[in-house]
Amino acid sequence: MYTSEVGMTQSLLKKFLACPRACKYYLEGYRKIGLKKPMWFGSLMHYILHIWKSQLVVGNTECQPEDVLSSPLLEAYMEEQMLEFPEDVEEINKLRAVGSALLYSYAAQYAEEMKQQKWIASEIQFKEAFRGHILRGMADGIVECADGLYIIDHKFKGRQSASMASLLSRDFQVEFYYTALIQAGYDIKGFIYDVIRPPQIKPRKTETHEAYTARLLGDTLERPEFYFKRYNITFKQNELQEMRFNLLKLLDRFKTWIDMGMDDVYYSTGCAMSGGGECPYLSMCTTGDDLGYTKVETFFEELPKEKGVDNGR
Repeated sequence: MYTSEVGMTQSLLKKFLACPRACKYYLEGYRKIGLKKPMWFGSLMHYILHIWKSQLVVGNTECQPEDVLSSPLLEAYMEEQMLEFPEDVEEINKLRAVGSALLYSYAAQYAEEMKQQKWIASEIQFKEAFRGHILRGMADGIVECADGLYIIDHKFKGRQSASMASLLSRDFQVEFYYTALIQAGYDIKGFIYDVIRPPQIKPRKTETHEAYTARLLGDTLERPEFYFKRYNITFKQNELQEMRFNLLKLLDRFKTWIDMGMDDVYYSTGCAMSGGGECPYLSMCTTGDDLGYTKVETFFEELPKEKGVDNGR
């Protein structure tokens, strides 16, 4: 059973803010059966980039995309996914082709800049106390720039607004990660956000994965400004104070809801009607039936399920 003492991640708080009923289903362990394509692709790209960034952390600036893509770590990850989703092997192979093309193009866009930075950590997991709450999560990385330490984060968005910089500065993840890593002892100056647009090009009927990857690579190299945007976000002191105040109010609201037994579980129509996609709990919400769902033993999907790592239960 979930309690507030377990801690909370920014994604869990976002679920609560979006729809308390869906959040309750999530905390009860319900997950929709089958491959969740957007989430799986984001996880794949994070893992591919993590392999590369891990080499930068240890000073291997000569690591190339082909080294990452042929890594035994990546092969083991792909085998694990195919075993977990055997009915989605073709889709997984297609998404791997997309990920491979994006890595080559990402490296062409940012590799030299990344080599000049001092990489402090990649995929840094945290569990920090903050004013009666436990903040948990995993940041993509921390780099040291000329003016100090920056959190680096990668977002994968098919739709990108002209106001993206302003939207990112109000992203709940910013105030959550900034506060947690300050509590962990890092003197964070700001964020580097890499916003990556997943290609929408579909494979042709008789096209091999190699040919599909090459076609994707050609397009992403030809139009880097379409696929890649980098935003550097820093904050003034009054903005940081406002962020912490806002975060604390949200944390208090969530903790109160949990401590009162999640009794107030109204649903949000925006969760089902927005352009962000169908809520994974829509059928359970409307019918009360858990057919098509499985139950899992973790509260935090984004944290590693490795031996010795507490990911929620």
